[in-house]
Amino acid sequence: MPNPLAAPARGARGPLGQDKSFVANPILGSPALNRQGLHRGRVALAARAARLRRAWMADRLDPADRAAPARGGFLIRPDYLPGETFEALRREVLGRPLPAWEMRQGQTVTRMIPLTEATRPLLPLAVATVRAPRLDRLAGYAAGRAGAPIHVVQTVIAEPDRGEADPQTELHADTFHATSKFWLFLHDVGEQDGPFVFVPGAHRLTPERLEWEYRQSLTARDDPRPHHRFGSFRITAAELAALGLPAPRRIAVRANTLVVADTFAFHGRAPSARPTMRIELHGHLRRNPFLPWNGLDPLRLPGAERARARHPPRHARPARAAWPPGGMDQCRPGARRCPAGDLTGRTCLPRARCWRTVAALVPWTGRMPHAQPRRRGLRGRKAAGDHRSRGRGSARGRGAGRDQGDRHLPHRRIHPLGRRSRGTLPRDPGP
Repeated sequence: MPNPLAAPARGARGPLGQDKSFVANPILGSPALNRQGLHRGRVALAARAARLRRAWMADRLDPADRAAPARGGFLIRPDYLPGETFEALRREVLGRPLPAWEMRQGQTVTRMIPLTEATRPLLPLAVATVRAPRLDRLAGYAAGRAGAPIHVVQTVIAEPDRGEADPQTELHADTFHATSKFWLFLHDVGEQDGPFVFVPGAHRLTPERLEWEYRQSLTARDDPRPHHRFGSFRITAAELAALGLPAPRRIAVRANTLVVADTFAFHGRAPSARPTMRIELHGHLRRNPFLPWNGLDPLRLPGAERARARHPPRHARPARAAWPPGGMDQCRPGARRCPAGDLTGRTCLPRARCWRTVAALVPWTGRMPHAQPRRRGLRGRKAAGDHRSRGRGSARGRGAGRDQGDRHLPHRRIHPLGRRSRGTLPRDPGP
């Protein structure tokens, strides 16, 4: 086992880093240390640092952009882009399929296309929109520190008939310190479409919230809820009332609405009673809350973004698949169906069954638009439309008996290994 005390030297783990898992790090998960106030001290110190950094950033924001996050923890801006610009953005994003990472969590599939300098030739308006200085400032203020957010085109597909609950529908805080997420919605999202849910005012660290964090830290390591063990604390309606917080608010929005939120507050995704799909420009900013400076994000250094495109977050690592394009699917090595008792926080997220690389329908130029994976033959039958790869292997090699993830792309259907698509989803977007 690696030495957890040495982790802060690598920049993100350990008591003085942004590591949050009570399972992966034995120091953070120690009930004895948490009884002495380890977790409570981390939460309080991170909140104080965020307040100081927000004071430094306040003069760079309009008063209205400061007031809403300070009051409720979130900001809503309808008609964020001029009408013609927004329609051009919709045509650009919805007009072509691109390489993506995806994950199924219960009834929901989340699909992400990175927005980096490497994708600017393909999605110039989308990249320019998420990298606008004003949006950078809003995300930094909500997160309590400036930095380089991770930007993606995100598709969220709800399939309520799949049975297993989506863990993101539970009210939760992302981590123990201020972080930010934003969404620029390309579709209307109604009350019954699985909208974003937020508890207004829950971003403030009150004495009651700090005491609640302390109590959770004493039992988090052995909690039956996997995400809770990983440091993304879940909360019930009764606990919300005990903290003096209001009822959660469903944030139904029109297309071209920007929502920015501090996800230290309790939030979630409302369950959907019918199949739905939405597409949005999404960004999130989460940095080490204990670093003494503001800004100076290493991810803004030349070459860092390209490396991030090759290696997305651990839970979003794509499968290594053969190329050129063909819609080939494969569970990445180690991305098995994880039993609840076999989670370390390093291999996969709870209920994150299987990732796959989705090949783009773009002219073949001899290289990938984002990053060239290792050339490796796929075991199992070739996917639909794949005329260049040869699939071989047994049913075991094809991942028989495992959930291969969603069976539809927003822009076209693909065939997972050994299975055929059941058709397209309602509201399949067009240009």
